Amino acid sequence: GEPIWLERRFPVRQTISQIESAPELDEHAPVSRQWEIWYHKHHGWPYYWGQGNLWAASTSPAALFAAHPELGDEGPDIEDPHLHAFKELTSYRIDAKDGEIGRLQDLILDDSTWSVRHAVVETRAILPGRQVLVPLAFLDGVDWKERTVSVDLTEEQIRESPDYDPAAPVNTELEERVYDYLGRPKS
Repeated sequence: GEPIWLERRFPVRQTISQIESAPELDEHAPVSRQWEIWYHKHHGWPYYWGQGNLWAASTSPAALFAAHPELGDEGPDIEDPHLHAFKELTSYRIDAKDGEIGRLQDLILDDSTWSVRHAVVETRAILPGRQVLVPLAFLDGVDWKERTVSVDLTEEQIRESPDYDPAAPVNTELEERVYDYLGRPKS
């Protein structure tokens, strides 16, 4: 359901028995598309990807099951290298065009589309460290092996970006201020 932010509630469309009978989740196991397919199949839920290419390339769940009969009812035993746990990403180094600038601290989601809009960068590579927003439009790439995120910005652009306050909402005004500072129209 829709989040009720002021009450810190996130309603779900599940009964208590459906939740209690759900397959156990190992929070330290790797996340994979195959595991998600298996989990959605268990609950009889529709697959959320493939609509507007929100998460990844539109892969038919039926095609994935046909290609991987090992998914069956036992759950997946293969890992998708394209999906990574959020907890892992928050330790990735941020590389500007001209050097290391800090670490990925957080990701900001659009709560109407559930798409990632911004990366929160902790600029501890420069003293004093602080947090700034980097819109995903400035993301150049991710090196999964080296655990780095490259951005199409210089150290100075990031260093001089408007401060991010985690206690304040990320609203249109803040986004426009960040995009205006970076010299690109908000997409």
